[in-house]
Amino acid sequence: MEKLLFVSQIIQWIILIVLLYLTFNILKYIGNNKNNYSAKSHVKPLRVNKIPSINSKSLTTSEIVKLPNNKSTLLVVANPSCSACSDVIGILNQVNQKDINKVVLTKEDEIKNLKEYISTLTDYKIPLISSKEFLKDEIPGYPLIMLLDSELRIVDHSIGGNLNMINNMLMTYKNIKNVG
Repeated sequence: MEKLLFVSQIIQWIILIVLLYLTFNILKYIGNNKNNYSAKSHVKPLRVNKIPSINSKSLTTSEIVKLPNNKSTLLVVANPSCSACSDVIGILNQVNQKDINKVVLTKEDEIKNLKEYISTLTDYKIPLISSKEFLKDEIPGYPLIMLLDSELRIVDHSIGGNLNMINNMLMTYKNIKNVG
């Protein structure tokens, strides 16, 4: 009887070691591949490579937004009914690039639907513009985050994202002025 108890304990220890080994390898696999699955890796390519120029009054600052200018631009196309859009807009003030324009564009023109955006972006001093005609049928999803060179060519884009993804996009192209 004691031999049987001893053997069962050995088997339990072997099973425990195998389970720990498997758990460790799964965690190691996830850690090595965590950046391989992101919204960025599943983004449909845009059918345009350049956006039209913008000359519009901001709803959140006193300025007229004129693009192109001599800077690169981080353009976020957002929809007020999109919770991921609100999350991205909420982190835009944490994007620490001084030599870049930050602009949020929406196709929504009802001010009552834009109150949250207007409040947040006014605090951040980031312009919000509204245009129903912007890239009419070219927006594959929201929030569409685009990095534009000084001539409004799309350098990189993503649907959705977080602060790390945006900062990585900006660092990858930090010396971009013109993509020719």
